[in-house]
Amino acid sequence: GTVLAWLDRQRPDLRLIGVELAWLPWLMGCWRLPRSAVWLHGDYRELDFSVYDGVYAYLSSAAMPELWQKARAEMRPGALLISNTFAVPGQIPDEIVELNDWKGGKLLIWRM
Repeated sequence: GTVLAWLDRQRPDLRLIGVELAWLPWLMGCWRLPRSAVWLHGDYRELDFSVYDGVYAYLSSAAMPELWQKARAEMRPGALLISNTFAVPGQIPDEIVELNDWKGGKLLIWRM
């Protein structure tokens, strides 16, 4: 929920929904996140991506091919899939944003 909390502070005009499968991070998010953000405990695979203008993911590289297939099948044209650091094998991002953080992270952005 760290990114969700930051986005909520920076962009109060956005409607933010987050999902976390692991119990401990989800509980921490319940405590830390503002009421304006919707914080779900569950699996992203159960969400309908067609209702979102953008999906941000910070998953392992092993999950990226499945996430890509779900995004391609469900997201509307023009919607954004944003991955923190992890690439989709064989898919060149439309944009890469360097985060200049301690771990050399970057945002990989695909327009559906």
